Amino acid sequence: MRETGDLGEIKRVKVELEGESDYLPDSEYFIGIAEKFFRYAGVEVVDKDYDAVLRVYVTLEDDEKVSGKIFFISDVVRFSYQFRSETFITAMTKIILKIFGIQPLKKVLKRESRDLRAGVAKALGKIGDARAVDALIEALKDEDSYVRKSVAWSLGKIRDARAVDALIEALKDMDSDVRKKAIWALGEIGDARAVDKLVKMLNDKDSDVRKSVVEALGKIKDTRDVIPLIKLLNDKNKYIRKKAIWALGEIGDARAVDKLVKMLNDKDSDVRKSVVEALGKIKDTRAVDALIEALKDEDRNVRKNVAKALGEIGDARAVDALIEALGDTYSDVRSSVAEALDEIGWEPRNDEERVLYYIAKGDWDECVKMGGVAVEFLIERLKDKNSAVRIGVAKALGEIGDARAVDALIEALKDKDSAVRIRVAWPLEEIVTWALVGISPWSLEEIVTWALGEMVTWALGEIAKKDLGVVENLIKVLRDEDSYVRGRIAKVLGNLGWEPKSEEERVLYYIAKGDWDECVKMGGVAVEFLIERLKDKDSDVRRSAAEALGKIGDGRAVDALIEVLKDEDSVIRIRVAEALGKIGDKRAVDALIEALKDQNRYVRESIIRTLGKIGDAKAIDTLIRMLKGVDDKVGELVKNAIIEIAKKDLVAIDKLVKALKDNDSEIRKKVARTLGEIGDKRAVDALIEALRDSEGIVRFEARKALVNILRMDFGYDYEKWKWWLSG
Repeated sequence: MRETGDLGEIKRVKVELEGESDYLPDSEYFIGIAEKFFRYAGVEVVDKDYDAVLRVYVTLEDDEKVSGKIFFISDVVRFSYQFRSETFITAMTKIILKIFGIQPLKKVLKRESRDLRAGVAKALGKIGDARAVDALIEALKDEDSYVRKSVAWSLGKIRDARAVDALIEALKDMDSDVRKKAIWALGEIGDARAVDKLVKMLNDKDSDVRKSVVEALGKIKDTRDVIPLIKLLNDKNKYIRKKAIWALGEIGDARAVDKLVKMLNDKDSDVRKSVVEALGKIKDTRAVDALIEALKDEDRNVRKNVAKALGEIGDARAVDALIEALGDTYSDVRSSVAEALDEIGWEPRNDEERVLYYIAKGDWDECVKMGGVAVEFLIERLKDKNSAVRIGVAKALGEIGDARAVDALIEALKDKDSAVRIRVAWPLEEIVTWALVGISPWSLEEIVTWALGEMVTWALGEIAKKDLGVVENLIKVLRDEDSYVRGRIAKVLGNLGWEPKSEEERVLYYIAKGDWDECVKMGGVAVEFLIERLKDKDSDVRRSAAEALGKIGDGRAVDALIEVLKDEDSVIRIRVAEALGKIGDKRAVDALIEALKDQNRYVRESIIRTLGKIGDAKAIDTLIRMLKGVDDKVGELVKNAIIEIAKKDLVAIDKLVKALKDNDSEIRKKVARTLGEIGDKRAVDALIEALRDSEGIVRFEARKALVNILRMDFGYDYEKWKWWLSG
């Protein structure tokens, strides 16, 4: 296969374009670009009698990018060059450079449009071929600043020292963007010849130019830069100060130490962090005392970098301060401190230092090896801000198996990282699978919290296996106010094969597990415990407790359920109303009538159904008033409730008969209809009187009701109905 530029056999090329699906690339644009490139290589773009084929595939997602290849069709010359996901100009630049060398591209850089010249310049920078340097140096004189900027960038990417003089000259460019790219390029090349010119530009009016200069000087790392850079530490622009600090760190000259140490008190934590990093790179022991003091900085990132810097300097004077910092609040700081102590060559002198060191490194296996000595220190870290640390600590405590950790582990179950916790009983395999495929309904925070719960559960189980006295403590926790904690403890006990010894333990266990069906099976024994859970902080528990009490049907729960009719959760209010309906105790009626003022429609509907089930005529007057101005669904519910009450309480009929004389015709109409459906003959006299109502619709419903009750029809003839009634 031919690999070099001397391929004179190519004189005629065919360009073939392809696109995804129905997408058709702009053929004129691509062929036009190809023709320009090939023209300077002495090649003609044709449709037939060609020597080679350039096949271009344009992607639908980004029509700036193309893939494809150019290949000979001759049997004599074997040549193929492929390209993947590049701009067409970059692809063509690579093709021409590969096959025909740099000469055709020099012509493009001189003769074509601004965009094409800039595009080729950038492409040459991406390719990084040193053959392009002379052509790019010449192009730095281009009349267009956009092209010059692209050229400067490319020279920086190629990093060839031949470009230094031209780039130094470009520092005088009228366009600040060109100057910035030239500065950047000189920094990338790293040639000390540029230092004097760059230092002079530290006074440029454009702050972005000054930042670029400082960065370039930091990359060149010439000690002549130190004094000018130290002066820049007083610059008003925070970002220039940070760049100067960085550059001094890169150069590593000790002359900067005194000034940098003073800046450890800067108000800006980002500046302090940069200073610490620079002092770590300079590695001058004069900074040690100031850095030790900076280990108390209020910013964790500063403290973390201070530890790293002290490790890089390696002065043993920092050891005591670093040991103290092993107890830092943040795990990333502690980890950095441990690494610094390693760099200094420190070894722990006692068990306390050894445990703190292993915890800082997250070396839980070593903590476990230390046994009981490590327990108190590990317990302290169960409150760590980093959930990964808490999980590691829980695992270590479980493996050690010391009962002193039990209370702290139980408290750790109350971890509040996530407002919404994954249910205790959710299968591990399902959670992991969902997370791996990226469609988990839980956030990473929730999954981590769940993982901590799983680890604590396991740890408590391991401790309980070694100390049976722990089980009695766990049983007491079944009464904990936190449902999540109760659930975890129930899981521990279940894993241990524990069996309740009394009905009280059994009920508490089932409640903790959320096994409400078993609670219902226990009947009256469970009532008092379920009543207690009606006040639970967990809305799911309150709801389930209400449902269970309804199924048990014990009147002892009525007063507690009435109180929960005011619960903030509308679903719970619905379940409470349903439970009261199942219990059927008339003591709830007054509270249910009051609750008909609930703002939630579905709560009101549930209460209406419940009043019907209880069947107390005390609710009739309120329900009659609700017949007015409601939609058909609610009206039907109210009517059915009234009918249910009338079947159970005879007083209801008297109240309905009285309502036939209500001032509101809509109420009179619906009452007449309801009496007809009830079918009680005690209403006949009043319904006959309603045949003389002033409203036709009321008379119509009264006649229908009479027909339904008596199975005869005298129409609207009041006298005949009265005659029949008297006979």
